[in-house]
Amino acid sequence: MNLNASATLTDTTTSSSRPLAGQTVTFAVGDDTIRHDTADSHGMASRSGLRRVP
Repeated sequence: MNLNASATLTDTTTSSSRPLAGQTVTFAVGDDTIRHDTADSHGMASRSGLRRVP
């Protein structure tokens, strides 16, 4: 069965409750890396509409 689904992935990177801007965030499903992103000035990284179709 093939699934055609999309998702929004979000991460907030902090240390001592302060945002860590510029940090690399890796979004993964199991052992499969889906996307790398860089946290913005608020420590947030987000991607939407990502698809993984086997």
